[in-house]
Amino acid sequence: YYNDSRTLFFMCAGNELFFVSLYLMKWIQTPISASLLSPVASYFPVFLLSLTWPAAMAMLTFPICFTKNVINVVQLWKASKILVGVDLAERAAEREKDSIAELEKKD
Repeated sequence: YYNDSRTLFFMCAGNELFFVSLYLMKWIQTPISASLLSPVASYFPVFLLSLTWPAAMAMLTFPICFTKNVINVVQLWKASKILVGVDLAERAAEREKDSIAELEKKD
């Protein structure tokens, strides 16, 4: 998703908004129904009436946050495998260099 700047912005903003909404859930306890949905409250399920703005934002941005973190874990896994490969190659080259130097000492 790094190739498209709009996708990158969407993923990063969604991730950050999720964590901001978790923070705001501590401070904002007023349900949406009390502030906005009073005239039409009878049409909504009970669990939606008790939602706060931060809780609703967290519910909307959780899939984005989850997806971004799964991608991060995959990137971490791939990067660690690449680093292990580089490390093994460097160690093998160093061992070969040491063995050549040791053979030259014997001669």
